[in-house]
Amino acid sequence: MPLHHPYALGRLGNAELALGRHAQAKAAFERACAGASDIDDGQRFDAGAGLARTALAEGDLGQAMAAVDALLAHLARAHSFEGAEQSRQILLTCYRVLQRVGDPRAAEVLGLAHAELQAKAAMIGPGSRTPDLGIRRDVGRDAARRPVGASSQFLYAVEELQ
Repeated sequence: MPLHHPYALGRLGNAELALGRHAQAKAAFERACAGASDIDDGQRFDAGAGLARTALAEGDLGQAMAAVDALLAHLARAHSFEGAEQSRQILLTCYRVLQRVGDPRAAEVLGLAHAELQAKAAMIGPGSRTPDLGIRRDVGRDAARRPVGASSQFLYAVEELQ
């Protein structure tokens, strides 16, 4: 599997989930997770969070918790989701699942996400590059002209897979 496939499959999973196609989203996230795990890529954490979001959308709290427990077990061992594209999104997903089931760890996870966000925000200054977007703050208007939403994510993922 080429290195970009886990990334593209994750994007495809996000698009499918946004379109309400849960079975397709789950399949894409599972493939992304397997491919990223095969090459020890941090995208496996993004894909694991995608599986949790999909299970939550389906109302399958057991599956959602299984995905979150795996993510939090890794976080307890490694203290980060190194290599993940969106570590704060992963933490937010964990928080949402934990909150939904009434797990007291939800507050701690939300605190971690907040601390990480504050650390990133402290790095942003006038004319600096935003850490996750890769665009200059003063040219952010260009980003506003790009298509957003599930359809554009789906098209981007399909292009990546070809």
